[in-house]
Amino acid sequence: QDLDQLELKVRWCDGVGDGGLAALSAGLPRKLQHLNLNLPSCPNIRDGGLAAIAVGISRLQDLDQLELKVRWCDGVGDGGLAALSAGLPRKLQHLNLNLPSCPNIRDGGLAAIAVGISRLQDLDQLE
Repeated sequence: QDLDQLELKVRWCDGVGDGGLAALSAGLPRKLQHLNLNLPSCPNIRDGGLAAIAVGISRLQDLDQLELKVRWCDGVGDGGLAALSAGLPRKLQHLNLNLPSCPNIRDGGLAAIAVGISRLQDLDQLE
């Protein structure tokens, strides 16, 4: 698979949840360099969906840019951020996390992201 960039926008979709993200994650091309997931107002996306994304991106050795937008998702919390943090590829250079209006994200989730960021070798842009 030669795909090196993927942008997926799924908005206001009650039918999209952790299973869909797991399937997407399993099918990510290994040579992917840029991944942009924009998933606002998908109430069935939970921590398990972020954990599935983490598994998928951890296998992407060439991934240097990750943008993840998850808004208005009550099921996303500290566990999802901890899983995502653990899966961040070490060569990631650009990271953009946009997580507004997710009431279950607390101090522990942000602390987990900070730990993940500290492991990155080449990070030069964080938004």
